[in-house]
Amino acid sequence: MSYKSLPSMPADSVTSLSKLKGKHILVVEDNELMGRILVDLLKQWDHATHVRSGQEALRAIKENPPDIILLDISLRDTSGVEVARVVRRDNKTKFTPILAMSGSPGEKRQCLEAGCNDFILKPFEISQLLDQLTALLPS
Repeated sequence: MSYKSLPSMPADSVTSLSKLKGKHILVVEDNELMGRILVDLLKQWDHATHVRSGQEALRAIKENPPDIILLDISLRDTSGVEVARVVRRDNKTKFTPILAMSGSPGEKRQCLEAGCNDFILKPFEISQLLDQLTALLPS
């Protein structure tokens, strides 16, 4: 499946998806299946990697800073909120866009206060995820 065949995507959304081409997207998701699904979806545009914990995320970000981070908030070891705070304190990554994701709408404010650029509530539509990711990337 290519992004041009994604269902119910307005033409302007499909055009904006080209902003994802060539970007390194780090998916931080402790649910293995969800992580694999997201990486498979995002690999259509370029390089997406998946880590399953906050500590793995911090190591991966330090070794190879991504262009954008898709960050689950409810991780088993270090919360996504703490990961966002660490990312924002580092001069190399302080401007890296972070899209936080959670099944709890009450976590949105905490995520934004920690430095996440945006928030998406699980479960989400693929088109909504892609729209939010592309909105975080410069033109």
